[in-house]
Amino acid sequence: MRLHVHLPGQHTVYYRDDETLVEILERENTSETTLTAWFKANARFPAARELTYEAESNPSYTFTESDIHNIALTRLEAILIRNGFHLTDFPNMPLPLQLFNNHIQQNYLLAKELQYDRDFLKVRAQDTYSRLNSEQRSIFDAVITAVENQSNCIKLPSDICLPSQSINALINSVYPNISFHASDPNYLMERGILAPKNTDVQVINSTIMNIYPGDDNEYLSAD
Repeated sequence: MRLHVHLPGQHTVYYRDDETLVEILERENTSETTLTAWFKANARFPAARELTYEAESNPSYTFTESDIHNIALTRLEAILIRNGFHLTDFPNMPLPLQLFNNHIQQNYLLAKELQYDRDFLKVRAQDTYSRLNSEQRSIFDAVITAVENQSNCIKLPSDICLPSQSINALINSVYPNISFHASDPNYLMERGILAPKNTDVQVINSTIMNIYPGDDNEYLSAD
Protein backbone atom coordinates (compact mmCIF):
# COMPACT_ATOMS: atom_id res chain seq x y z
CA MET A 1 0.00 0.00 0.00
CA ARG A 2 1.54 3.33 -1.08
CA LEU A 3 0.46 6.82 -0.15
CA HIS A 4 -0.08 9.14 -3.10
CA VAL A 5 2.29 11.70 -1.54
CA HIS A 6 5.17 9.30 -2.26
CA LEU A 7 4.62 9.32 -6.02
CA PRO A 8 7.04 11.75 -7.73
CA GLY A 9 5.28 14.41 -9.76
CA GLN A 10 1.84 13.28 -8.58
CA HIS A 11 1.29 15.30 -5.41
CA THR A 12 -2.16 16.66 -4.70
CA VAL A 13 -2.18 20.43 -5.27
CA TYR A 14 -4.82 22.85 -4.00
CA TYR A 15 -5.21 26.28 -5.53
CA ARG A 16 -7.57 29.25 -5.65
CA ASP A 17 -9.57 30.01 -8.76
CA ASP A 18 -7.76 33.35 -9.16
CA GLU A 19 -4.25 31.82 -9.20
CA THR A 20 -2.34 31.40 -12.44
CA LEU A 21 -0.51 28.23 -13.43
CA VAL A 22 2.85 29.99 -13.03
CA GLU A 23 1.99 31.05 -9.48
CA ILE A 24 0.95 27.52 -8.58
CA LEU A 25 4.14 25.97 -9.95
CA GLU A 26 6.33 28.52 -8.17
CA ARG A 27 4.92 27.68 -4.75
CA GLU A 28 7.35 25.74 -2.56
CA ASN A 29 4.79 23.17 -1.47
CA THR A 30 3.83 22.26 -5.05
CA SER A 31 6.82 19.98 -5.64
CA GLU A 32 7.36 18.99 -2.02
CA THR A 33 5.09 18.28 0.91
CA THR A 34 5.82 18.41 4.63
CA LEU A 35 5.96 14.63 4.67
CA THR A 36 8.41 14.24 1.77
CA ALA A 37 10.60 17.03 3.19
CA TRP A 38 10.60 15.17 6.49
CA PHE A 39 11.81 12.03 4.67
CA LYS A 40 14.76 14.02 3.28
CA ALA A 41 15.56 15.36 6.75
CA ASN A 42 15.67 11.80 8.07
CA ALA A 43 18.09 10.86 5.32
CA ARG A 44 20.42 13.83 5.97
CA PHE A 45 20.26 14.36 9.73
CA PRO A 46 20.65 11.42 12.15
CA ALA A 47 19.00 13.42 14.94
CA ALA A 48 15.78 13.67 12.93
CA ARG A 49 15.44 9.90 12.96
CA GLU A 50 14.89 9.99 16.71
CA LEU A 51 11.75 12.11 16.39
CA THR A 52 9.47 9.20 15.61
CA TYR A 53 9.44 5.50 14.84
CA GLU A 54 12.30 4.81 12.43
CA ALA A 55 10.37 2.51 10.10
CA GLU A 56 8.01 5.34 9.21
CA SER A 57 10.85 7.37 7.69
CA ASN A 58 11.17 4.87 4.86
CA PRO A 59 9.09 5.94 1.81
CA SER A 60 9.15 2.34 0.60
CA TYR A 61 7.61 1.00 3.80
CA THR A 62 4.81 -1.40 2.91
CA PHE A 63 2.20 -3.45 4.73
CA THR A 64 1.56 -7.11 4.08
CA GLU A 65 -1.79 -8.20 2.69
CA SER A 66 -2.63 -9.57 6.13
CA ASP A 67 -1.79 -6.21 7.75
CA ILE A 68 -4.00 -4.32 5.31
CA HIS A 69 -6.83 -6.81 5.84
CA ASN A 70 -6.72 -6.50 9.62
CA ILE A 71 -6.24 -2.73 9.73
CA ALA A 72 -9.22 -2.25 7.40
CA LEU A 73 -11.39 -4.49 9.57
CA THR A 74 -10.23 -2.68 12.71
CA ARG A 75 -11.17 0.71 11.27
CA LEU A 76 -14.50 -0.65 10.07
CA GLU A 77 -15.18 -1.94 13.57
CA ALA A 78 -14.41 1.52 14.99
CA ILE A 79 -16.94 3.09 12.60
CA LEU A 80 -19.57 0.50 13.50
CA ILE A 81 -19.01 1.02 17.25
CA ARG A 82 -19.70 4.75 16.87
CA ASN A 83 -23.06 3.79 15.38
CA GLY A 84 -23.93 1.13 17.93
CA PHE A 85 -22.92 -1.97 15.96
CA HIS A 86 -20.10 -4.51 15.79
CA LEU A 87 -18.66 -6.70 13.05
CA THR A 88 -20.10 -9.66 14.92
CA ASP A 89 -23.59 -8.32 14.18
CA PHE A 90 -23.15 -9.30 10.52
CA PRO A 91 -23.16 -13.01 9.59
CA ASN A 92 -20.01 -14.38 7.93
CA MET A 93 -18.15 -11.10 8.44
CA PRO A 94 -14.39 -11.68 8.99
CA LEU A 95 -12.91 -10.35 12.22
CA PRO A 96 -9.54 -8.64 12.75
CA LEU A 97 -6.77 -10.29 14.73
CA GLN A 98 -6.62 -9.51 18.45
CA LEU A 99 -3.37 -7.58 17.90
CA PHE A 100 -5.18 -4.94 15.85
CA ASN A 101 -8.43 -5.05 17.78
CA ASN A 102 -7.30 -4.56 21.39
CA HIS A 103 -7.66 -0.78 21.39
CA ILE A 104 -11.34 -0.77 20.42
CA GLN A 105 -12.61 -3.53 22.69
CA GLN A 106 -13.78 -1.06 25.32
CA ASN A 107 -16.77 1.20 24.96
CA TYR A 108 -15.82 3.84 22.39
CA LEU A 109 -17.78 6.75 23.84
CA LEU A 110 -16.64 5.99 27.39
CA ALA A 111 -13.02 5.87 26.23
CA LYS A 112 -13.37 9.28 24.57
CA GLU A 113 -14.83 10.76 27.77
CA LEU A 114 -11.88 9.46 29.78
CA GLN A 115 -9.41 11.05 27.37
CA TYR A 116 -10.51 14.64 28.07
CA ASP A 117 -7.87 16.89 29.61
CA ARG A 118 -10.15 18.39 32.23
CA ASP A 119 -7.59 20.86 33.63
CA PHE A 120 -6.85 22.25 30.17
CA LEU A 121 -10.55 22.45 29.28
CA LYS A 122 -11.32 24.25 32.56
CA VAL A 123 -8.67 26.89 31.88
CA ARG A 124 -9.85 27.33 28.30
CA ALA A 125 -13.48 27.60 29.42
CA GLN A 126 -12.63 30.29 31.96
CA ASP A 127 -10.65 32.22 29.37
CA THR A 128 -13.45 31.94 26.81
CA TYR A 129 -16.07 33.00 29.35
CA SER A 130 -14.09 36.13 30.22
CA ARG A 131 -14.17 37.15 26.55
CA LEU A 132 -17.97 36.94 26.19
CA ASN A 133 -19.92 40.13 25.70
CA SER A 134 -22.95 40.86 27.89
CA GLU A 135 -25.45 39.27 25.50
CA GLN A 136 -23.38 36.12 25.03
CA ARG A 137 -22.79 35.82 28.78
CA SER A 138 -26.52 36.15 29.45
CA ILE A 139 -27.25 33.30 27.04
CA PHE A 140 -24.46 31.16 28.50
CA ASP A 141 -25.67 31.70 32.08
CA ALA A 142 -29.24 30.82 31.09
CA VAL A 143 -28.12 27.57 29.44
CA ILE A 144 -25.93 26.52 32.38
CA THR A 145 -28.70 27.34 34.86
CA ALA A 146 -31.18 25.26 32.88
CA VAL A 147 -28.79 22.30 32.78
CA GLU A 148 -27.95 22.47 36.49
CA ASN A 149 -31.63 22.78 37.47
CA GLN A 150 -32.63 20.04 35.02
CA SER A 151 -35.11 22.42 33.45
CA ASN A 152 -33.60 22.08 30.01
CA CYS A 153 -36.71 20.85 28.25
CA ILE A 154 -37.49 22.23 24.81
CA LYS A 155 -41.07 23.37 24.42
CA LEU A 156 -42.31 23.57 20.86
CA PRO A 157 -44.96 26.18 20.01
CA SER A 158 -48.38 24.66 19.49
CA ASP A 159 -48.65 26.13 15.99
CA ILE A 160 -45.88 23.84 14.72
CA CYS A 161 -47.14 20.74 16.54
CA LEU A 162 -49.60 18.28 15.07
CA PRO A 163 -51.01 15.83 17.64
CA SER A 164 -51.66 12.50 15.98
CA GLN A 165 -52.11 8.89 17.04
CA SER A 166 -51.33 7.48 13.60
CA ILE A 167 -48.11 7.75 11.60
CA ASN A 168 -50.06 7.57 8.34
CA ALA A 169 -52.35 10.40 9.47
CA LEU A 170 -49.31 12.46 10.45
CA ILE A 171 -47.64 11.88 7.07
CA ASN A 172 -50.84 12.71 5.19
CA SER A 173 -51.17 15.97 7.12
CA VAL A 174 -47.58 17.08 6.55
CA TYR A 175 -47.23 15.66 3.03
CA PRO A 176 -50.71 15.72 1.47
CA ASN A 177 -50.90 14.13 -1.99
CA ILE A 178 -47.20 13.29 -1.88
CA SER A 179 -47.44 11.08 -4.96
CA PHE A 180 -48.44 14.12 -7.04
CA HIS A 181 -45.65 16.34 -5.69
CA ALA A 182 -42.78 13.85 -5.56
CA SER A 183 -40.76 15.73 -8.19
CA ASP A 184 -41.37 19.19 -6.69
CA PRO A 185 -38.32 20.20 -4.57
CA ASN A 186 -40.13 23.18 -3.02
CA TYR A 187 -42.91 20.91 -1.78
CA LEU A 188 -40.36 18.73 0.02
CA MET A 189 -38.22 21.59 1.38
CA GLU A 190 -41.21 23.39 2.89
CA ARG A 191 -42.15 20.43 5.08
CA GLY A 192 -40.54 18.29 7.73
CA ILE A 193 -41.33 15.89 10.56
CA LEU A 194 -39.26 15.99 13.75
CA ALA A 195 -39.04 12.95 16.02
CA PRO A 196 -37.25 12.56 19.37
CA LYS A 197 -35.91 9.07 18.70
CA ASN A 198 -34.02 7.50 15.80
CA THR A 199 -36.38 4.53 15.86
CA ASP A 200 -39.31 6.89 15.19
CA VAL A 201 -37.37 8.52 12.35
CA GLN A 202 -36.69 5.13 10.76
CA VAL A 203 -40.36 4.14 10.95
CA ILE A 204 -41.49 7.44 9.42
CA ASN A 205 -38.88 7.25 6.66
CA SER A 206 -39.80 3.65 5.83
CA THR A 207 -43.51 4.50 5.72
CA ILE A 208 -42.93 7.47 3.42
CA MET A 209 -40.66 5.47 1.11
CA ASN A 210 -43.35 2.78 0.80
CA ILE A 211 -45.88 5.29 -0.52
CA TYR A 212 -43.36 7.33 -2.53
CA PRO A 213 -43.78 6.72 -6.28
CA GLY A 214 -41.05 5.06 -8.32
CA ASP A 215 -38.24 2.67 -7.48
CA ASP A 216 -35.82 3.23 -4.63
CA ASN A 217 -32.08 2.57 -4.45
CA GLU A 218 -29.89 2.36 -1.38
CA TYR A 219 -26.38 3.82 -1.56
CA LEU A 220 -24.04 2.81 1.24
CA SER A 221 -21.05 4.89 2.31
CA ALA A 222 -18.49 5.04 5.11
CA ASP A 223 -16.08 7.81 6.09
